[in-house]
Amino acid sequence: MSSSGGGGGGGFVLPPALRAFAASPTGFILGLILTPLLNGVEGAVEKVLWAINYVFFGHSRSSTIGDLGLVDVPVVIANTLIDAGSAIGDPVLTVVGSGVQLLIDFFNWTGPAGLLGAAIVFAIVVVAYSSAIRTAIEIALDFIPGGGAFIN
Repeated sequence: MSSSGGGGGGGFVLPPALRAFAASPTGFILGLILTPLLNGVEGAVEKVLWAINYVFFGHSRSSTIGDLGLVDVPVVIANTLIDAGSAIGDPVLTVVGSGVQLLIDFFNWTGPAGLLGAAIVFAIVVVAYSSAIRTAIEIALDFIPGGGAFIN
């Protein structure tokens, strides 16, 4: 081993961890201490965000099958109201429709003047049905506190 003045040597190289420590001892120690702490904080934040997501969206985001979240509550209520409306409205429409069909058949039998009468009766039925629906909606909204403001 000959040394020709100067400081270079050719053989010994520090490992990367020792070079990082030699370059900045404070940064190395802070990194050594803070890395596991920040990883722990990241894990805790991830669990908190998962819990919040679970409360709002439930177990399944695509449908209301499984655990329900807060977002699914309006969907379930709307589906229940639609089903209830269908259960009530289908028989009413069947009765009204059969009555209208009987009138149309009668006025078809009576001729062209009967068609005018059928149109008048049909208009009266539509007005009566729409006013009955509006009354039913107003009654339903009266059960909700402050719901009467929705109609206006």
